[in-house]
Amino acid sequence: MSTSTAIIIAAAAVVVVVVVFSLRKRGRKRLERVQDPYVQGLKALVDGDREGAFAMLQRSVKSGNAPIDAYLRLGRMLRESGEVGKALQIHKSLTVKSDMTREEKVQLFVDVAEDYSKLGRSKQAVHVLETAVRGMGLKEAEVFRILAKEYHLLGNVEQAYQCLKDLKRQDAVGDRELALYLCSAGEQKAEAGELKEARKILHRALKHDSDSPAARVALGNIEDKLGEQEAALQNWKHAALASPELAPEALKNIERVMFQRGTFGEIERVYRAVLEARPWDEHATLALASFYRKQGRGADAVDFLEEFRSSHPESIGTTLSLTSLYATQGDQDFLERFLEDAEEYFSQRSARVCGVCGFQSTTMRWHCPRCNGFDTFSVKNES
Repeated sequence: MSTSTAIIIAAAAVVVVVVVFSLRKRGRKRLERVQDPYVQGLKALVDGDREGAFAMLQRSVKSGNAPIDAYLRLGRMLRESGEVGKALQIHKSLTVKSDMTREEKVQLFVDVAEDYSKLGRSKQAVHVLETAVRGMGLKEAEVFRILAKEYHLLGNVEQAYQCLKDLKRQDAVGDRELALYLCSAGEQKAEAGELKEARKILHRALKHDSDSPAARVALGNIEDKLGEQEAALQNWKHAALASPELAPEALKNIERVMFQRGTFGEIERVYRAVLEARPWDEHATLALASFYRKQGRGADAVDFLEEFRSSHPESIGTTLSLTSLYATQGDQDFLERFLEDAEEYFSQRSARVCGVCGFQSTTMRWHCPRCNGFDTFSVKNES
């Protein structure tokens, strides 16, 4: 081969390399332009700009080349904004795709089920998730979590319970959560008048968590209705000692039953036992002082409240109750009415608020009727 020929071949090779590099660079730029709205949408989400994120994800999807995640996120945002029908349409359009990762499949089936749930179509939601579990082998925790909620909405307690047991096998929930679910199911049965069935379910709850205050209170309420007051009292006492949140309801029930039976000394012993376990419990303190007053033991009530106030000077309830007691030297009828009003105000239950959707309840709940969440309530003191 001549020198000139070699030079020509080398030059041609350089040209080819340059052309290939240029084409690849242009291809990357085109890909970047296609993905750019999606990337911008993710950045907007990170920045908290939901409106901007929605616009970019919508633009990405309209391009026809958006990744699966863009469709999933856009559908989710539509559902959250109330456009559930559109969300379902977008999510269902993905079900024909065959190139999704397992993670994308799980999220898709969960999203479709939540779309149906939001539309009030729990049967379709269950069907979708059953297909995911039985037909596709998708047994991730999130699938069982949503499935349990939908079964519960349909009144299928056993199926919901089995889903929670599957979650427990994955260490996604514990015995406490299973007990709380069974407690909720038992209370529903009780509200429907099925007291004996409710009692069976609550006993199952105690097998998962023998100290469950929620199950103890609910079981005591049912036993009281069935005329089994001794068993009811034992369960309420257990709950009062274990739970500051449920103690007010339990103690109120204990006092009512013991007043009916005339066992006044036992009432005081129960309150004392609670205060021995929780010396700082303002509710139990005020309730015992009120009990003393009803018995005509005003001096004992004053001494008891003064002792509590000496170690808890911030207690407004104690201060007001003492003020009322001291003031009984004046207009007796007026001050008695004032005292009753004050006791009613300070013994009223704090609001229980769902941490997910903000639903408020005057009693402790384990299942939120608005967002269908479990174990989402906490106490919020009302001003």
